[in-house]
Formats: sequence, C-alpha cells, structure tokens
Amino acid sequence: MNPIESNLNFAVASKNQMKGKCFCGKHRFVISGEPYRVVHCHCKNCQRSVGAAFVTWIVIKRNQYAIKPEAKRHQASNQAIRTFCDTCGSSLTYAHPERADYLDITAGTINHPNSLKPDWHIWGKRKVEWIKLHDDLPFYEQFPDN
Repeated sequence: MNPIESNLNFAVASKNQMKGKCFCGKHRFVISGEPYRVVHCHCKNCQRSVGAAFVTWIVIKRNQYAIKPEAKRHQASNQAIRTFCDTCGSSLTYAHPERADYLDITAGTINHPNSLKPDWHIWGKRKVEWIKLHDDLPFYEQFPDN
C-alpha cells in the first residue's frame, strides 16, 4: 500500500489534494501536495496512446499518488509504463524509466482541471501542424534537460 493511501478519503478532497477518476469511475485516485510541473506533450507516443493531438500531464513525485483499484499497465515503445482503465480505456499515468522519481497523470482525469496552470510545451517538433498555439508558454522541440 502506498504510504499516503492509509489516510486518504478517495471521495472528498482536502486541502493540498487533487482527486480524479477514469471516465467510468472504476479507478479513483488522489494526488497529495502540489504538482512539480504541468506540461503539454506533443510527442507521437502520447498522440497515439491517448488519441489526441497532444496530452496535458500533471508531473508529480511518485509518492504523491494513490489509486484504487490498481490500473492495467502496458509498456510503450519508448520503454515507458502507461496505465489505463480496462473498462473504459481512459489513459491514467505515464512513467518513464529515465525519470524514475516522477509520475505523469493525465490532466483530463482530475476533477477540477481548471485549477491547473500549465508550465510549457514539450516535443514541439512533433506537434501536429493544424494546432495553433496562442499562449506564451515556453516551447521545447524535445524534452528539456531541466
């Protein structure tokens, strides 16, 4: 059991928590504390996996996350582990071995996504041409080093 899970109420958010679920509600999760970063990813792996032009991720430390029940996993072509609901198909998380301390959560699965403030765009060299960006966020051609 995740150490933060023992004191969690998966139904009611408390201060410094974000709650979310998959589309059908089978999987419910809690993020404790503030996100490290919120990013829009334009890579082909995300586009294919989620079926969208880009994905917005909430980047957190792995120990900030608890989910019930555990979601199904698959390994992507880039060695990342993605989790998803085996009932409704919602994409839930992304974990890359080169960023072992971090976990990315799909922003569309949290209960109040308007509370997020995206920080940047990554993998811009893979952005689909018909997406026109009108924000002032930093735009990285690949994944930035920092």
